[in-house]
Amino acid sequence: MPIPSQIRKYISDILLNLSGTIFGDKLLLILNQYASKNNQKVNLVYRLALGGHEEAVNDVLQFLKSKHSYKETIEFIKKAVKYSNISKFLIQNLSLNFHGEVGIAEALNMLGYRDDYVDDTLNDYYHDKYYEDMAYEEFVKQEIQSIYSEITVLLSKLKNNSNYEAAINELINWLWCEDYSVNEYVAEELGKISDVYPAIEIKLLEEFKGKSSDEYVHVVSALGYLRKPSDNVITILISFLHNDENIFVRANAAKALSQLNICHDVVKSELLKSLKDVSLFDSSEPYIFPGNPYEEALYFNSQVFKALVQLSKTSDKVAPTLAQWIEENQDKEDIKCAVDALWEIVEGSPVKDKELQ
Repeated sequence: MPIPSQIRKYISDILLNLSGTIFGDKLLLILNQYASKNNQKVNLVYRLALGGHEEAVNDVLQFLKSKHSYKETIEFIKKAVKYSNISKFLIQNLSLNFHGEVGIAEALNMLGYRDDYVDDTLNDYYHDKYYEDMAYEEFVKQEIQSIYSEITVLLSKLKNNSNYEAAINELINWLWCEDYSVNEYVAEELGKISDVYPAIEIKLLEEFKGKSSDEYVHVVSALGYLRKPSDNVITILISFLHNDENIFVRANAAKALSQLNICHDVVKSELLKSLKDVSLFDSSEPYIFPGNPYEEALYFNSQVFKALVQLSKTSDKVAPTLAQWIEENQDKEDIKCAVDALWEIVEGSPVKDKELQ
């Protein structure tokens, strides 16, 4: 029988409270025995807090020097310091090995250590980052304007019936744009004319062939804007909803199904069946998303509840069914999300915190 998540989320704190006791040393031996390269970073907080900090500090330095992992590592350090008296040890080792790395400077600053070198490093970093961000935002703005201009030209070609298949293919290619607003805009525009050009559905479905879920995630969203989708589209989206390994594909499938305005009873049933039992996943692991099954389950369920709200705009059966689900699932960890969704369906607007007080 799995441990309830309400209890499991305190396990990490219970273990860390063993710092400074004979049990802490024994626990550290067990963790080291079963540690692997995959969970080396996750075990870092235990190694620091329970007495393995002499060895762990080398990994701390390595992770802090990486721009991809230093922020997460600082969070581990915060937790370790909370349960053990290693601040001075860390400050001494980090300051001795500090050569202008932003991650180490951030960690030293968090630990309360300040000197001119640390301050200058952080000031220079945030000064440069500010102007880099401004320049990048202006560049992106111009790029997006250029993209919208190209899309407008392609839509004109379609409306003029000028080589429409080539125009459709080019429009679909814009679904892979890095800017989410462009993805959505293209998907909506394709949907608006999909009843005039049935080839749009055919071309979209062809995009799933030979591609990974990371590649076709935005195509799934585009299917939700089709005006007259075939039964095949519903079948494919339901399959993605339940079976795809990519959390964003599953979430997009839920959204797409709720937008199609057909097969309401089937969609409602499949959405409710797709909800994950959050209590089966470990909530004590550090926040990593995507990648943490607990956080993924919470996120996916929240998207399913949003999809049910969307579905309720075209089906009056969603509210009573969701109310029944809430009644039967009072012990679920994310029950509040379901209640908020029901509130939005009934009241017509999202619930506000003050309305719950």
